[in-house]
Amino acid sequence: MAPAVGLVNQGQYLEASEKVKLAMTEASEKDRLAYLLDQASALQMAGRYQESSRLFIQADQLSEQLDYHSASQVTLSALSSEEMIQYKGDSFEKLMINAMNALNFLYLDDLDSAMVEVRRIDEKVKRFQLDNRKDYELNSFASYLSGLIYEAQGKFDDAFISYKKSYELDPFPSLLLYDLNRVAKKSNRMDQLALLGPSANVPLQGGASRPPISSIYVDPHCVTANSACADIVVVYLQGLGPKKVPMPQSPRYPTLIRTQSNIKAIKVTLSEEKKLKDHSPILVNATSSPVYNVQDVAIETLEKDRAALVLRRLGGVVAKEVAADQIRQKNEALGFIAWLFMHLSDRADLRQWLLLPESIQVAKFKLLPKEYNLVIEGLDSRGIPLKTVLNQKLKLNNQKTQFKIIRTTY
Repeated sequence: MAPAVGLVNQGQYLEASEKVKLAMTEASEKDRLAYLLDQASALQMAGRYQESSRLFIQADQLSEQLDYHSASQVTLSALSSEEMIQYKGDSFEKLMINAMNALNFLYLDDLDSAMVEVRRIDEKVKRFQLDNRKDYELNSFASYLSGLIYEAQGKFDDAFISYKKSYELDPFPSLLLYDLNRVAKKSNRMDQLALLGPSANVPLQGGASRPPISSIYVDPHCVTANSACADIVVVYLQGLGPKKVPMPQSPRYPTLIRTQSNIKAIKVTLSEEKKLKDHSPILVNATSSPVYNVQDVAIETLEKDRAALVLRRLGGVVAKEVAADQIRQKNEALGFIAWLFMHLSDRADLRQWLLLPESIQVAKFKLLPKEYNLVIEGLDSRGIPLKTVLNQKLKLNNQKTQFKIIRTTY
C-alpha cells in the first residue's frame, strides 16, 4: 500500500482511504485486517472520526476472530510462505486498535464510548497476562490512555491504577511521573506511590503553578483545590511507524526499518484576544512530550519473535523438500518444478499496519474557562517551527477536560 502512504504524506487523507478501500476489495480475505486498520487510520487523519470508529470496531472484532490458525493454513504456509496465514496483528497492535478508537471518541466528546474501548483494553491485557505475554506486548500507552479518560471523568482511584500500570510497563516518560504524582494526591494514594520506589515519587513543587516539564502548563489561578478550571489534553500522533522489508541477507524473513519524518514534536500555544479586567492577557505554550514509542515497540516485538519465526521457516524448508521428493519419485521433472516453485514462493511476510504512528506524545494545560486562540506548530529535531498544523478558536467549559487529537506524517 505504498501509494496510500504517499497520499497520506501529502495530506490527502480521504484519497488515501479510498485507495486502501479499493485495494481491500481486490485483496484476499486473509489480508482484510491490515487494510481495515489502514483505512480506519486514514479516516481518522481526515477528521472522519465516526467513520473511522466504525472501521476500528470491525477490525477489533476481526482480530478476535482471527486469533487462531487453521491446520490447512499452517500446512499451506509451510509449503509456501507466512503470507498464507491469516494476518492477525501483533499483541501491542491489538491494544492499539482500541486505543486509537478511544481517541476518536475523545475527540467526539463521547467519554462513555471511550470507556467501552478502555474496558476492551483491560480485558485484552488480562488475557495476555494469562498467556504470559511479555511486558512490551502489553502497551503502556493503552494504560496511560485509560488513566487520561478516568481522570477526565473524575475517577481518580481508577486513574491512579491505570497510570500505575503504565509506569510499571514503562517508567521513563516524564509526563507520566507528573500525572502519577498528581492523581496519587487526589486519590489519597501517596502510600501506594511510595511502594513504587523513590524514582516515582516526584514532588509537585508544593503550590507551584508551573510543573518542572515543558509539556504541561498550569495557570497560577488554577493551583488551589477549589479553582474552577478546565483541562486541555493534546494527544499528538507523530510520524509513521517502521516499514517491513525483506532481510537483505535472508529474504525469507522480514525486518523493520525506521521511517524518517521532519516533524518530531509540536508546540501548542494558547492566547487571549484581549485583556480582561481581572488579569493581564496570557500567552502560554507547551511542547509535546513522548509517552509511547510505537516504532521501538514494533521493532522489539519482531526481534523477540524472530526465533519462533526462524523455527517455523526451517520446518517449512523441510516440508518443501519432503513434498518435492515425493513428487520427484513419480515424475522427476515435475518434482523439480514443484521444488523450484515452493522455494521461490517462500518470501517474507510484509503485511503490517502501515499507518501506525512513530510515537505518541502529549501536551497538557489547566486554564481558566474562556475563549482562546489555539495554534499548533510542528517542530523539527532542533525545536524550530516548520509548519502551522492547526489554528482555531477554542472555548473551554468550566471544570471539563477537552481533548485534541493531532496527527502529522511528514
